[in-house]
Amino acid sequence: MKNHGHKKVGSWFDSPQCEKYRYRLLTGDPNGPPERMSHWYNYLMARFPQIGQHKNGKWLSLCCGNGDLERFFAGKGTFTSCLAVDISDAAIEQAKESANEAGISTVEYRSLDLNNHLWEADTYDVIIAQGGVHHISNLEHFFTQIQNCLKPAGVFVMHEYVGASRLKFPERQVEVINALMHLIPARFRLGKLPHVAGETNQDKKSDLENSQEGPIKRGMQILREGDFRRAWRAVESRLWDAGIGLLSHIRGIPYGRGPNARLFRPEKSWKALHFDPSESIRSSEITQVISKYLDVMEIKGLGGTALWWLQDFDWTLSSDDDFIKVVKILMDIEEMLISIGDLQPDVVHIAAKKRMHVHES
Repeated sequence: MKNHGHKKVGSWFDSPQCEKYRYRLLTGDPNGPPERMSHWYNYLMARFPQIGQHKNGKWLSLCCGNGDLERFFAGKGTFTSCLAVDISDAAIEQAKESANEAGISTVEYRSLDLNNHLWEADTYDVIIAQGGVHHISNLEHFFTQIQNCLKPAGVFVMHEYVGASRLKFPERQVEVINALMHLIPARFRLGKLPHVAGETNQDKKSDLENSQEGPIKRGMQILREGDFRRAWRAVESRLWDAGIGLLSHIRGIPYGRGPNARLFRPEKSWKALHFDPSESIRSSEITQVISKYLDVMEIKGLGGTALWWLQDFDWTLSSDDDFIKVVKILMDIEEMLISIGDLQPDVVHIAAKKRMHVHES
């Protein structure tokens, strides 16, 4: 079978099998969500009746990105109004455009910095956050403001990365990730691989052209459009990749070849932090800090400690029967290691409520 290393698209979040896995960990239902993002809606409505009672209330969506989540809730008629915020002006503009195209008028989008923004007290019935809190450095201020602006009967819910801060992965986590990568058949991997049976020289040439010429052609296209900043970042990205590869060569660390090769590259975190200094800035502290300011009702692990970091694994092959079998094994191993305490989940669901202070008379 031909090596699928010619294209890299998707992540574990895009895999239907992994979405079903996360849904089971959250809800206990092994059948998977009936539709994308419904793991939020179905579970929250069943688990927290007060959310359903707030269908005429005010919602706040934090770190909204391109706005998919609150538009999903808007389509369900879940709220009368929702304010959705993100620090990225580009993401907010995209969210506004998508909301206009969908005819959604109940969501207002605004760009602001949650590290220092002050919210009006007792304003929101439900506050949601998905995948952006690990970019916030001032967690104490952030959770103080949630405590402040949440109504007394309100609910705060987030799905969040709470793994290694600054992507400084523990040695055991790296060991497990590499072990799982070595379990993956070569035809489901990407990048430099041993010769795959049935692969022709033309296949190899095609893979090389796609891996090398693709970014160059993209950079040239960006340059022709006059966006010099993006063009430089494309070149800079290639320089980082070359530098990491050179360092690996100097250190004598092989990748992708032989039984002792490493397939996971923790060094790639250096590149990620260069391009986004806020990446996982205090992620491992999130669960500890939130408990100081809000009453946590539940925390559920959603996995991801190994699956999220399977670099060079082609998650787009979700309809391949053999691929599905491999993913099942990987999920079972990750879940088992988390269940016995060998690993901690990198992604969690947290639900919390306003802390009602007791005043002594």
